[in-house]
Amino acid sequence: MDHSEMIEYVRAQRTGVVSTLGPGGAPQAAYLPLAVTDRGELVSDAKPDSRKVANLRRDGRIAIVIGGADGTTLQC
Repeated sequence: MDHSEMIEYVRAQRTGVVSTLGPGGAPQAAYLPLAVTDRGELVSDAKPDSRKVANLRRDGRIAIVIGGADGTTLQC
């Protein structure tokens, strides 16, 4: 999948599972709406006081899975 195909895929799917690391190091996942910029940057609508934002401020590691109804996935 090249860069433009990735952007097209995310725009078609529009949702995914975002996993961050909680305070104790355990994974915490949430199903969220996602968008992508023309540069390929993934964007999510998260409230500033959300668990996801707190986790990312503490530890920037993140995993995202975007999946299609046809069984395909994009993992990053």
